[in-house]
Amino acid sequence: MAANFKVVIVGGGVAGLTLANMLEKFDIDYTLLEAYSAIAPPVGASIGLRILDQIGCLESIERVAQGTLKYTYMRDKNGKVKMTLSDMQGHLEKRHGYAGLIFDRQWLLQILYDQLEHKDRVLVNKRVANIKQIDGGVEVSSQDGYMIRGAIVIGADGIHSVVRSEMFRLGNELQPGYFEPDQEDKVPCYYKCSFGIAQNVPGWKGDEQHFVLGQRKCQLVMSGPGDRVYWFLFVQLPETKYGKNIPRYTKEDEAELVEEYFDLPITENITFGQVYAKRISSTLTPLHEVVYKKWFFKRVLILGDAAHKPNPIGGQGGNAAIESAAELVNAILDKRDRHTSGLAKLEDRDIEEIFSVTQETRIERANLVVQTAHEMQALNAYEKPLLSRLVWDMVAPYMGDEMLFNQLNNPMIGGARLKRLPVPRPNRTIPFADELPEKPIGPAISRFMRAAFTGGMLLSLWRNAYGGSAEARGFYPNSQLISALVVFTVEGNRIGNQGSLLAAPSLFTAGMPFFGQNSVLAVHSLLSAYQAFTQSAGRYVKPQVASSLLPALVSCFGVSYAVYGTISGTVGASQKWTTLAQVAAPLFPIMTNMLSAAKGYLQRRNTAEAKQNAEPYFDRYRKGDVPTLKLVYGLIAGLQGAAHVAAQLSQMYQNVPRNAIASWAPWLLSLLQRRLVPTLMSQATLIGSNLYTVWELRRLGYISWRQALKTSVYAVAGQFVIGPGATWMALWRWREGVIADLERQ
Repeated sequence: MAANFKVVIVGGGVAGLTLANMLEKFDIDYTLLEAYSAIAPPVGASIGLRILDQIGCLESIERVAQGTLKYTYMRDKNGKVKMTLSDMQGHLEKRHGYAGLIFDRQWLLQILYDQLEHKDRVLVNKRVANIKQIDGGVEVSSQDGYMIRGAIVIGADGIHSVVRSEMFRLGNELQPGYFEPDQEDKVPCYYKCSFGIAQNVPGWKGDEQHFVLGQRKCQLVMSGPGDRVYWFLFVQLPETKYGKNIPRYTKEDEAELVEEYFDLPITENITFGQVYAKRISSTLTPLHEVVYKKWFFKRVLILGDAAHKPNPIGGQGGNAAIESAAELVNAILDKRDRHTSGLAKLEDRDIEEIFSVTQETRIERANLVVQTAHEMQALNAYEKPLLSRLVWDMVAPYMGDEMLFNQLNNPMIGGARLKRLPVPRPNRTIPFADELPEKPIGPAISRFMRAAFTGGMLLSLWRNAYGGSAEARGFYPNSQLISALVVFTVEGNRIGNQGSLLAAPSLFTAGMPFFGQNSVLAVHSLLSAYQAFTQSAGRYVKPQVASSLLPALVSCFGVSYAVYGTISGTVGASQKWTTLAQVAAPLFPIMTNMLSAAKGYLQRRNTAEAKQNAEPYFDRYRKGDVPTLKLVYGLIAGLQGAAHVAAQLSQMYQNVPRNAIASWAPWLLSLLQRRLVPTLMSQATLIGSNLYTVWELRRLGYISWRQALKTSVYAVAGQFVIGPGATWMALWRWREGVIADLERQ
């Protein structure tokens, strides 16, 4: 045990008890002070599980959190279904390795308490009254006269934190100006919330979750184990309240709210009042939304709701508290490894370094969680009616479930972990940010690069429209268009692009004969930069689509050739191939989808295969499309590369000087002038698009800088060596493998 280093934890909630368990794992002394007489008050909870798995609590949690949510519904204000997601928990487990379990918060607290080896270090009825800085530590006194000294004190005592108040007091006394004087007065409250637990609600189905939209109000109601129902009714305040003006509600206030909204529909058959009538516990509370700018002073640190309090509609409050506790422990252990005497005799500057690292590691993500929950709340409660109608009536029904999963699951990806403990369940389709090959690029640089790319593509569009030359005609140039057809069609069929304009590949292939490949590619690249999938699960293409690409390609050009076979012999071969490509291009995605639909129909008729594939909505996690896609990319790259090499050799042979060795040098210089600069200019749009594709992989953390640089060089050099079409296909084959390799199942 680290001599002279004791952590005093204030608060016996999720953050405090989780921190205590973490400290025990690394043999760090602690004492936990809880203000109430019991450790486990009854409140619902939906908790991220990766860290809890690391500290050995997951099996106990899974035993009490039995049952799954089969259906997640988005309902309008009358309780009518607008959208349905099947098996949300199953998807969560496939995507992130853990299902989002829903259960009583008191059960989690009891599990965390039972897990402790040193329960004697948890002291109840110890409401903190005063914190004092002493030489080399802190002194904490409770209202009943109890006093304890430690190296640091951690305030995990919620939004009404006594530790935070004491921290502000100490800062103002010892270092005036360290804290803004009016921080507490700036804390906003936009909503009040009735939440609680009901049981045995008549007519309630036990495997459902409901997001209910409304005007200036909304609901989140879900099933739990033991025929429980957890509800949240969010009601917007008439005006935003701040700081001391935020009300505290009584049971009389709760009764008035219930009476007002008793008949508010949850489903078409169940109202809020019917659920409330079967309550086990209930509370009406204001919803503070805040991330404090400074979380520590000297040897005092706050975390959890005391430091960062989101709206609970996002389901990330408890998880955020656990993550902050984990990052604190990571910082303590890093300091222990670097400090010559371990954790003994740490000076104030050492403690402040630990706390500073903790805050710096967590504050960006804490702001993201709070902001995401706030935006979700505003959207569901129609704070901006036109925007909510646009999203829920016009966009969401067509965006596909993958985009909805992304919106709901995005906060999970950046989750923290205990760096010195293994993650027992490593298999997942979407890796956490700390499991990626490289750290993702920050938002500021990402926005700059996207803006620069946007400017480049717009310049390309302008050049093609007003300053460009006509695109080349003939067999070779049109053979290179095949890559564009394949890329547009594949990207249009990726599950993560459904609901975006990218999901309409016929728009792009049909536009190529009229606007040219470069202009259409510029538009497609711009849309990809803003709308394309960004999570690895969105990569998936139905295997039927992947296996239909080559047959569709052959069919389209075969049909086009047959239709155009009556072209007069006086028309040149160059014009024939150009017209053939113009006819085949719009047909390709249509033919691909027709062949894919036919294959799907035949597969559904096969009883044995249907049984084997009993959960088709989990196909996206099986990577069954990858071998076929790689084969398609490889074959097309080989054919286009051969066409490119043959065409270049033919032209070079025709112009090779044969009379004198001395004329070779001018010929080579002329070749560079005729090939290098024109190729770079004519393929600038494609090169820029390919390079941005590589950048996106690096931005997301999927590849290293070295891989990005090497691939970028290959992407440019490939334009000359194997041609633009083959380079594009080779890049897409490599990209497919990079993303698929992230998926660990």
